[in-house]
Amino acid sequence: MLSRYATRIVPPACARLEPLATRPMKRFILLALLLAGCSRPQPEEHYGFVALLGRDTISVERVTRRGNTVTSDEVDRFPRVRQRHTEVTLNDDGSIRRLVMDIRTPSDSEKVRERHI
Repeated sequence: MLSRYATRIVPPACARLEPLATRPMKRFILLALLLAGCSRPQPEEHYGFVALLGRDTISVERVTRRGNTVTSDEVDRFPRVRQRHTEVTLNDDGSIRRLVMDIRTPSDSEKVRERHI
């Protein structure tokens, strides 16, 4: 009577794989993790500047360098307040390959408030 209600338990498909069949996949995953661990990204360098004129703060700048890319965010107030975001790509010899700058001057008119250079 009890055997009529009993069901057969089937293991999941991943449990039925032969041990030899899973070895290539394990080797591939191990190799991928090993290669990912060996390739180190270049560390970022962070630094900043504060420019003073007497006791007045004229500008503040935050600079990040990663590899051959330098990113700078600045705020200055000489003669007017401006916000700048600059991205510089350098050649191997340190010369500038590409420079892109976004300038925002809140006190300017709507037409020239934001510039992309």
